Amino acid sequence: MYKKILVPVDGSEQAAKAALQAAEIASAMGAEITLFHVVVPLTVIDTPSDIKELFMRENQQQGQRILEQARKRIDSYNLTVKTETASGHQAHEICKKAKDNNYDLVVIGSRGLGEIKSFLMGSVSKQVVQHADCPVLIVR
Repeated sequence: MYKKILVPVDGSEQAAKAALQAAEIASAMGAEITLFHVVVPLTVIDTPSDIKELFMRENQQQGQRILEQARKRIDSYNLTVKTETASGHQAHEICKKAKDNNYDLVVIGSRGLGEIKSFLMGSVSKQVVQHADCPVLIVR
């Protein structure tokens, strides 16, 4: 049923659990997994461009470390695993990726943000459920 599974990862324990759940599903169905990390750009108005570039470069490097860590956690499943990054608003980029690349399923952790930030902004997983064009599995 599922052949392409998108797994957003942010370094949180919930994202790690989602990656493991996705690996179980992919293993049972012969699906491929894409681990996906979204780098959130610095949006402070009066920040010099060189500071913004440094911030983005550091966040992209951190994103690569997060992707590699997630890949290692599911290595034992012997699956086809891709890793990709994007920059922008997390929920928007996840939904765009899922739609543009015809993913059959998004498997996402229930909470990656801190509780206060999540309360103020709404969780990424909730936004993905509301806007994704494919089924979304939220892992607790």
